[in-house]
Amino acid sequence: MALNNLANQQAKSGNHAAALTAVTEAVGIRRRFAAALPAAHLPGLARALNDLADRQADTGDHSAALTTITEAVAHYRSLAETDPAAHLPDLARALIDLADRRADTGDRTVALATITEAVDLARQLAETDPAAHMPYLANALNSLTDLQTDDLTDLAWTDGIAALHEDPWSQAELRVRFAYLHARRGAADRAVDTLAAATAAAASGTPSQLSRIRRLIHEVATDFGLGEGRLPDWATTPIPDSVFDLINAWSACEGWPQVEDFLRTNAQHLRSPESRHHLRLADALFPEEPAIVGLTRLLDDIDDRSLATVLAEGRRENDAFALMEAWIETPTWDESRAFHLAHWNALHDPFVFTLLSGASDHPVVHQHLGILRLAEATSLELAHAVVVDPDLAAAEATAALESADLDLLSAVATASEELLETAQGRLFTLVLLIAMDDEDQARELAAQVAENAAAVQREAFAVRLRELARRRPDLAAPAGELAEVLHPAG
Repeated sequence: MALNNLANQQAKSGNHAAALTAVTEAVGIRRRFAAALPAAHLPGLARALNDLADRQADTGDHSAALTTITEAVAHYRSLAETDPAAHLPDLARALIDLADRRADTGDRTVALATITEAVDLARQLAETDPAAHMPYLANALNSLTDLQTDDLTDLAWTDGIAALHEDPWSQAELRVRFAYLHARRGAADRAVDTLAAATAAAASGTPSQLSRIRRLIHEVATDFGLGEGRLPDWATTPIPDSVFDLINAWSACEGWPQVEDFLRTNAQHLRSPESRHHLRLADALFPEEPAIVGLTRLLDDIDDRSLATVLAEGRRENDAFALMEAWIETPTWDESRAFHLAHWNALHDPFVFTLLSGASDHPVVHQHLGILRLAEATSLELAHAVVVDPDLAAAEATAALESADLDLLSAVATASEELLETAQGRLFTLVLLIAMDDEDQARELAAQVAENAAAVQREAFAVRLRELARRRPDLAAPAGELAEVLHPAG
């Protein structure tokens, strides 16, 4: 295998003589292995022969290449008889190569028969697994095109397209390849009609599916100047390299300072009608690329609110996140409290609260947001004491529950990492769940508590829930229901 790889690399670099030497040696080794253990090594010999035929053709020895690929096809036929699933694709590929080698030696009649067999086999494979085997079918049809008359070739292509009816994306890709054939022949109208059929499949799908087929359509349409007015703009309009250079520069921005520098340098150009049009086309061709969507939305925001406003807000957000990051990175809770005190006004800016709420799915950010909320509701000292003292956290949470102050309860629970992990924490969790209208999860947790907790604890929880129902009529129904699950009133 190493010699095969070496030969392939040498061939890619143009050193065909060295590649031929390496793969000839590989075939010799594979022959000895296959003679000793055919079942294990015959596939490797067939692959090596396939590579050897390619290298012989590269050096102009078409007669030797034909002999070699003929042997490879014979081996693949034998292998496919015993294990069709594994080796029929190899046989299809080898038959395509055999047809090419026969054509190279001038025997076009036999080559046509061989490629016809390859097309039939590839079509059968494509019917069973279009995504995996469509490339074999496309390659076989391309070779057939070089050997057949136009009418017969078109019939083979249309039959191949029909064979992919269960996979519209592979079918669309084969249509694009067929459109390329029409365009190469000079049949522009037929090419456009075929591209239009492929475009219909590109109307919806996953971003990666849309991107692949649309870029193929765009390449054929723009290379041949096809379909203006009959195909979508994204298919027919060339996009300047300068637009992709700007998109790449935007994608490379790391952090607000680089973003601001990019906008100051390029915003005026990007906001021009021509650039915005090209960005929309790029978005259509590369829907899986979030950078294009992000840049377009940012430019829309600049159009609505001005560049100066967007830059000022961006700096403010960057400063707020930098401040929060510096706070989070303080190594001890004592230093965290000191930082909080020193930057009280900045950290308690409503703008900071809004930003942090948007990022609160991160556990550490979520905890610090809880500390801010608790400090505003009580005091900085108490907020930081709750963080390090689970008993104090439990006492403050209980007091908040007794007064039905669920915002305060939520702040305590967010600031304390350990509170909700305790036995009493399950009561606080139940209350917070019903406060967030997550009654299904609350019922599930209540059922677990009812099954596993001691009777005294279940009764205590039920008492707390009934008191909450009395103080908070808006929560009376779910709180009362959970209380009944834990400890029926009777």
